[in-house]
Amino acid sequence: MGLGEFPERLVRFHDYLEGPEFSYPGMFLEPRFDELNALTVAFVETTYPEGLDGAYVLAHSADPVEADQLVRSSAPLLRLQALASAAAGTGFYTYLSHGRAVDRGPSQGVMAAGELSGETLGGKPVEGALFTSEASGQWPGPWHIYASARAVHEPPWQLWNLWPAPEAAILRISSAREWCEFVTRFPHETFAGLTPDWRAVARRWDAVSLDFVATAALDAVGFKYKGAVIAPTFWGVPTTVWLSWEIATVKKSYPPRQF
Repeated sequence: MGLGEFPERLVRFHDYLEGPEFSYPGMFLEPRFDELNALTVAFVETTYPEGLDGAYVLAHSADPVEADQLVRSSAPLLRLQALASAAAGTGFYTYLSHGRAVDRGPSQGVMAAGELSGETLGGKPVEGALFTSEASGQWPGPWHIYASARAVHEPPWQLWNLWPAPEAAILRISSAREWCEFVTRFPHETFAGLTPDWRAVARRWDAVSLDFVATAALDAVGFKYKGAVIAPTFWGVPTTVWLSWEIATVKKSYPPRQF
């Protein structure tokens, strides 16, 4: 077992922070939001090797404990996580619509139109799920910053703010080891190894949330854990994936900002 190209992720992140591209936007009254947005840009710009986005496996059969130890040795990453956790205390999530569906906000009807099935793409549910990221009034969340900084989707875009129902059951994952425990508890066998059985997960949880530290430790990495092969999954950024409509309020947000 080994970490393969995985350690280079942190090297890229640290190099970006020391390079000429890194600067605080200087657009907010509170310095912590300038720092949070700048660190988020640095994170999304260095998740994968230059010129590659997703579906690129950095390591096979890695030890999740070793991966966790490595990411937790990064002071800038832990600073990013602390700032993001504080900002996310506002309690809402953002959803990004784009292209022809730019004016179609998330709704129970739209979500129900795609029945949650066992089919996955990159370890994530293909249909019947809603992909969001935690956010605040001055931090639009990593999904929007990723789409903007990496030019993933052509404009127009629209951000939507979502507030979960008080009774929503959200599983929060903050390490590679926790991810492996989760997958082995709800296993779905594929040719690449185990991925989550999202239908089984939905019977217990309304949403599953990965933070920055977990995303850095497990994205695009396959693991060997308790004798099981855990297939690589590809999240790109910290994500909260909703498996059932436990959303109390949806509001159209401000026009997306370019990063």
